[in-house]
Amino acid sequence: MADLILVDDEPNLRKLLTRSLQRAGHEVREAGTLAQARELWHHHPAGAVITDLRLPDGEGLELLNIVPADQMILMTAYASPEILNRAYEVGCRACLIKPLDPGSLLSALDQIESSGGDIPQETVDDSDRFGPLIGRSPAMRGLFNAMVPAARGQTALLITGPTGSGKELVAQTLHAISPRNKGPFIPINCGAIPSELVESELFGHMRGAFSGADRDRPGLVAAAEGGTLFLDEIGDLPLPAQVKMLRLLQERTIRPVGGTKDRLVDVRIIAATHRNLGELVRQGRFREDLFFRLNVIELHLPPLSERRDDIPLLVHHILQKIRDRGGPDRIASPELMAQLQNRPWPGNVRELENTLERLAAMTPGRLIPPMGEGLDPVQAGELGLPPLKEEGMDLEKLLDRIEYHYLSEALKITGGHKQNAAALLGLTFRSFRYRLKKFEDQD
Repeated sequence: MADLILVDDEPNLRKLLTRSLQRAGHEVREAGTLAQARELWHHHPAGAVITDLRLPDGEGLELLNIVPADQMILMTAYASPEILNRAYEVGCRACLIKPLDPGSLLSALDQIESSGGDIPQETVDDSDRFGPLIGRSPAMRGLFNAMVPAARGQTALLITGPTGSGKELVAQTLHAISPRNKGPFIPINCGAIPSELVESELFGHMRGAFSGADRDRPGLVAAAEGGTLFLDEIGDLPLPAQVKMLRLLQERTIRPVGGTKDRLVDVRIIAATHRNLGELVRQGRFREDLFFRLNVIELHLPPLSERRDDIPLLVHHILQKIRDRGGPDRIASPELMAQLQNRPWPGNVRELENTLERLAAMTPGRLIPPMGEGLDPVQAGELGLPPLKEEGMDLEKLLDRIEYHYLSEALKITGGHKQNAAALLGLTFRSFRYRLKKFEDQD
């Protein structure tokens, strides 16, 4: 539980924020002026001070003569780059823009705590148990609530959601809060393994089972003994391997390729897909009995376009991660934040993260400006779009550069999954593969 001082001359806003902070387990003392805030601080210093910039008797930043900068959160309705830069130059932990999102305020307080600030937490909020998962939208809160009982069980789990939405993070978190968290977490991308090697990779093989099998190999299912096996893109699993996977779920046994004896294994299966498995069943591309075995408990991750309220939290979190990894210290301008909240994000959280990585790397100052029309300034720089001059240009070469850029971006966004990358660009898999091969042959 943290002791906070909230300073704002609007009683209704103070009341609203106090209620949100108290629900999160904080103790709040209120002040309407600088003088009242100083009196509260001198009576008993707080773990953090949340103050409006403009107050009846001065500026909130004047409190820095008694409050450590890294324990101050500034609020303002005047979101000019000058004000934001000024706040961060003096060392404020965060500068939040009114109208205020209570989630952003709670996130800023979490940052003070995690960086060693003076906010002691006697109780841990349930959402803290989900570590890398970020979100305060109703959809994400519903997911978090469903994950707690789902993690305790032993039945198979199916995570659905579009590419780049964070399905593997959900699986990792489920494993971390489950009774199996002392065991291994083994992730497998079913679409990344050549179809002729799937059974050997998953279930292992015996020496001499096929050409090149010069020793026994236990396989990835056995490697997950006592822990969790995560099958990403389960819809890409070939039908012969689906038969063995069904047997694993039904009987908890596997038989290596070339083996004659079954082996008992103790693993929990978590599968994920961006596909409609029911439709694959109707098309005869996925076994109905396996679908029913996997779909005992389904957890759905919504696309980022359906949880836009989470984007400010995600932006702050991603930029913090970049800083923590030793990258540049950047903050998003209000104009950029508005743009990010209005983009369609077909690649979801992964695309947002890649975009922020580029913007953080290419922005010279601390404040990331808004993106330009159509293309953001980083993309335009990467493509090197030249003006059309009287002497002409090599249009074919320029178009090749543009095509290669977006093929590469699609692969980054989808984590190297070529079928998903093709879908992201509106291409057939055959067309995507042909276009990519054209550039590979040029290397």
